[in-house]
Amino acid sequence: MNARGWLTVSLLAAIGLPVGALQTKGQLLNVKLGLWEVTATSQSSGMPPIDLSQLPPETRAKAEAAMKEQFSGKPTTHTMRSCLTKEKLEKDLFQDEKDASCKRTTVTSTASVVEFTVECKGERTTTGHMRFEAVTPENVKGNISMKIAAPESGKEMTVTSNMVAKWLTESCGDVK
Repeated sequence: MNARGWLTVSLLAAIGLPVGALQTKGQLLNVKLGLWEVTATSQSSGMPPIDLSQLPPETRAKAEAAMKEQFSGKPTTHTMRSCLTKEKLEKDLFQDEKDASCKRTTVTSTASVVEFTVECKGERTTTGHMRFEAVTPENVKGNISMKIAAPESGKEMTVTSNMVAKWLTESCGDVK
């Protein structure tokens, strides 16, 4: 997975996808299926390693200003609901078989804790650490830290997120 893919995964994870990605090769976390509420507090700093050089000067300036504000390091908190199905729990969202430059190393994989590191090399480099703990089958907490860099441009970005998730009910209703 390229750096943009990891950035997307880490940002999505920061707003609630960790509940659906609570396993690595091996043990599944002991959590209930159904509707979960996820609250994540995230901080992003630095400039995303995205090449804006092809944009017209005015558009480029606007894009850079928007990114500077978005990735200023100020904490933001998001709360959302997510439906955890058996298929989502079993799917390994953090392993991308298509990108040979990425390596994931499992640190811990038990019924109560899943922890791993990721490292991608190439045009952009990505390193990260993710840890999720099923405190009870109805409560999960986790944290993510990612660093994404583009050495050729000198741009570097860090993303950290702390999340808590609580199980609400077996029925997800209209929530996906």
